[in-house]
Amino acid sequence: MLFGGPLYTNVVYLLTNRSEAPPDRVIALARDNCLAVDAEAIERALEADGHGKRLFAGRVLLQSGGLEYEVAPGLWCVTSHDPDSFSSAAAESLWEKLARGIRIF
Repeated sequence: MLFGGPLYTNVVYLLTNRSEAPPDRVIALARDNCLAVDAEAIERALEADGHGKRLFAGRVLLQSGGLEYEVAPGLWCVTSHDPDSFSSAAAESLWEKLARGIRIF
């Protein structure tokens, strides 16, 4: 289980492939990834064959416009979405994999 953020640390979230979770019980994130927050959806996705499932406890919440406010001065790096990044990299090396090829100014 990974740390997702300082808020709601008693709530578990599952990042997984859309095909491994019931579509009516998840939040679509991008192309092939979804977020399951419902206990039944998490259980069904964990029982499915496949790889790349990531369990998180906690989350970060930003107010409307908060992310844009933090991206503008360079506090975040924005890159194109790669759905395989979440499923193919070990948690310990995920950020290094995502950072490869990002040009930092």
